[in-house]
Amino acid sequence: MPDTTTLTGALAILRARAEAQITLLSADMLKWERSYDLPDSPAPFVYFELTTRPGRIVGYGSGRGENLYRYSCELDCYVFVPETWGGDEAVRYGEHVADAFRSYRSGGVSCFDATPRQLTSADGFIPSGDAVNYNCCLVSVTLHFDQVG
Repeated sequence: MPDTTTLTGALAILRARAEAQITLLSADMLKWERSYDLPDSPAPFVYFELTTRPGRIVGYGSGRGENLYRYSCELDCYVFVPETWGGDEAVRYGEHVADAFRSYRSGGVSCFDATPRQLTSADGFIPSGDAVNYNCCLVSVTLHFDQVG
């Protein structure tokens, strides 16, 4: 039987990986919740958002509740650095975040590609409020996790 987990378990695995591998930032600058305050003076941080798609059966078990489902996901990592640092620095931090997840596998979670790209107003990315003081690089990580149910 392959490693399996739940959505809660997958999030915990991804959080642990981020905290262990993203060394350019302290753990308190890795944000997984929408309710947080930006620092008084601009400092780099990453906001993570996991989007799941409906699961599909990839293996049949011995009865009801024993089938193996695979959930395809995308982890979007919005890497923000102070505007005065420049867009190249946002990309450098983004590449560091991408390296943490690219080709990573643990506990039923399999990460594949991790693609960084700088976001600008040309992409329709228009920050509001205090976020105008930041440059942003989006790192998109494709992954899946398996669950028995």
